[in-house]
Amino acid sequence: FNAASEYKNAEYQKAVDYYTEILKKGLESGPLYYNLGNAYFKIGDSGRAVLNYERALRLMPTDNDLQLNYRYVTASIKNYKSPKSEGLLQKMIDEHIRFYSRNEMVLILTGVFFLALFFWLLAFYLRWSLKVRLTGSILCGTLFVVFLAGLVFECQHAGNAAIVLDPADAKFEPRDDATTHFSMFEGERIKTLRQDGGWLKIQRADGKEGWVDQNYVERI
Repeated sequence: FNAASEYKNAEYQKAVDYYTEILKKGLESGPLYYNLGNAYFKIGDSGRAVLNYERALRLMPTDNDLQLNYRYVTASIKNYKSPKSEGLLQKMIDEHIRFYSRNEMVLILTGVFFLALFFWLLAFYLRWSLKVRLTGSILCGTLFVVFLAGLVFECQHAGNAAIVLDPADAKFEPRDDATTHFSMFEGERIKTLRQDGGWLKIQRADGKEGWVDQNYVERI
């Protein structure tokens, strides 16, 4: 496998090129994004390393090596600030969708649906009491709603999350000569709000909004 061989031989740029070519062919996996993130970090491109670690986390969110490398890279970035959730409910939702990948949530939802169906068939044929049927229904219903809400939230917000690839200035207006509102740093996670030509209106973790050249950021 050329990419792995180049990485092992410390030819990190070549490894980046190989991994990128694989992605262009439509092949996508958590380990692939993880390895690409490692290669980018080795060549000193922390912004793209974070971007690919974030993509890997969506596919294998509980991988220990990935989590360790992600924390190490973000800790090494000057002025990096972790995105903070607002409110207890938001924190719970974030933790929920970070623990499970999208595919895992779909599988769990499917499993809960068939479990509920099987439960009701048993309840019907075995003539279980109303209390047992009600308890089982509440448990299955709660599980289904929790994972459905997590899946919907993840799908709705997945396309808006982006990573700053290189240090950039956010402007008050979508123009090169506009006044700078604030500066952003590589690896910073932001939310994209809308697009105007080659400019993106973004929102920082602290709520500040501004316009940035789209070439400086990439959606996760």
